Amino acid sequence: MAEFTRRKLWEQFGLAFSQLALMIVFLNAGAPQLGAAQTKQNLSKKELHLLIKNAKTQQDHEKLSAYYRAEALRLEEQRTEHVQMAKEYAENPMSHRPTKWPDPARHCRELVSLYTDAAKHATALAEYHEGMASDVAKEGSPELAPK
Repeated sequence: MAEFTRRKLWEQFGLAFSQLALMIVFLNAGAPQLGAAQTKQNLSKKELHLLIKNAKTQQDHEKLSAYYRAEALRLEEQRTEHVQMAKEYAENPMSHRPTKWPDPARHCRELVSLYTDAAKHATALAEYHEGMASDVAKEGSPELAPK
């Protein structure tokens, strides 16, 4: 009996780990951009990283702020979608085999939590770059400062 339980726990751990890895890939890959997220500036990953590395002007920080605002909106849309999916799974639990597969409603609730946190972080980054843009506008670009 203990061996069966231990095996089941390892199977569930492996499945949970696989799901987490897929969620990370999914979140980093950028899910299809719909609705408000379509306003997101068309920055390639390379352009984004170069902008992060070299941002000095007010316009640079405004671009980064706009990117992160749009990213926060996209994540919020994903969060909202998974709230609805969790509700739908919970309303129809018998259509899913809980003995063979993990609870899909719980999976959606976990994604809701991840998307909520990710959206908060994206908003914080947007606010950070808004503040940097404001500071640069007041003080001038650091590259123009006397040396």
